[in-house]
Amino acid sequence: MRVRGAVRRRGDKPLLVLNRRLDGHDTFLQADLALDPDGVNVRVRVLTFDDVTVLHPAPDTDLPDRTHGASWTGRLRLPVERRPGTVPDDLADALAGAGLPADLAGLDERERRHLLGYLADATEPATRRSRIITLVAGLRGLTA
Repeated sequence: MRVRGAVRRRGDKPLLVLNRRLDGHDTFLQADLALDPDGVNVRVRVLTFDDVTVLHPAPDTDLPDRTHGASWTGRLRLPVERRPGTVPDDLADALAGAGLPADLAGLDERERRHLLGYLADATEPATRRSRIITLVAGLRGLTA
């Protein structure tokens, strides 16, 4: 899909902010962005919030020199597969321990995919544990 936006800097890290919010796709996806005009490929994480979508380049990505406020265009290639739907054992145990349904009952398919994808994207054990704590606390807040 064709996208355009502007560069915003957060310290020394560039963020690629889309001109329009990306609707109809899960957030926290990893995707590839081919920047115009030369097609330089940048691995990004897609972060969609209430009113904005931000493409966060992967830590080891060498983003071509882009100054704060500079406009850019490119082609965003999103993964086509759906996120897994099975609740992993560590999350199910934490949910059950908190008195919550271990099968994520009460969430619609999109919410369930989002939460499970958020957890599945954690590659470090400490990050995964932290995300489980966050998910349980958030789900507990929904049932309070």
